[in-house]
Amino acid sequence: MVETTQRINKAGLTSPAPVIETERLILRGHRSSDFSAACMMWGNSEVVKFIGAVPSTPQQTWSRILAYTGHWYFQGFGY
Repeated sequence: MVETTQRINKAGLTSPAPVIETERLILRGHRSSDFSAACMMWGNSEVVKFIGAVPSTPQQTWSRILAYTGHWYFQGFGY
């Protein structure tokens, strides 16, 4: 069974990105605490080999996280 819920972030704000939980997976919006792992992922040439082939800098990764988060707030949907 899939459940969707909304969670409250550290600032006490409800994130507009839904949380989808299954028995084996939790999909949720990005958090600032994801930055380090995102830098490792987007900076890895093997990860980006087939989606642009250029690893991201930490600044580009931070911008990506901000864009993804902002997309949910301003458009009501996103990544």
